Amino acid sequence: MEEDFAELKELMYKEKLKSLKEELQQIRDGIHPEYLKRLRELERIRDERMCFAKISRDYELTMIEKEYKQEREHSLADHENLIKELKDSILSDLQDKKRTVDAERQVMEITGNAEAEFRTIPTQQEIHDDLKLLQKSKPISSKASADASNTIEARIEDGKLFYEKRWYHRGQHVYVEGKDSARISGILSSIGHNEFIVKKTIDGSKLRITIAQLINGKYSIKRRST
Repeated sequence: MEEDFAELKELMYKEKLKSLKEELQQIRDGIHPEYLKRLRELERIRDERMCFAKISRDYELTMIEKEYKQEREHSLADHENLIKELKDSILSDLQDKKRTVDAERQVMEITGNAEAEFRTIPTQQEIHDDLKLLQKSKPISSKASADASNTIEARIEDGKLFYEKRWYHRGQHVYVEGKDSARISGILSSIGHNEFIVKKTIDGSKLRITIAQLINGKYSIKRRST
């Protein structure tokens, strides 16, 4: 009886050992059922990650392309605006110089001063004084009289703008109004030697204004509370 039991135990041991060896060989050959099951699960997770990565990449590429197009359009628009502002500024300066030369010629005709033919372009204060002299020497039109009495004082000193008895500094909130344009609100973004730039609040675009344009009344500027 005991011998039969011992033989049975030995037989069961050999069977289990044989089964384990077979499973071990299946794993080595890559055909073990449990191995294949877990392998398929790992492959599924890998495929999901790769799919998500592709979607993320495509989305990011789309956003980058969109941002690039928007930035390019803004850059081109800013470039065109700067070109237009440059042309307007130069044209305005030339018109101011022409008015200055015309005023000088008129003064020379009235005063009969021969030396005036060799003078350089006068300063704004000199023109103002000459116009006063012109008023005393002969009648002038009501328009010229109004221009002389309403001379606008504007200048830039030490990086600050002086206009109509007020000082303005960089970063100050202001209103700008033109002869042919509606009033806009903005910030003094920079002040140069004879011009300054206002960054519009509504769209962030920039408006370049020269001191000459303030003096001849093309633009006016006022303080704005923040």
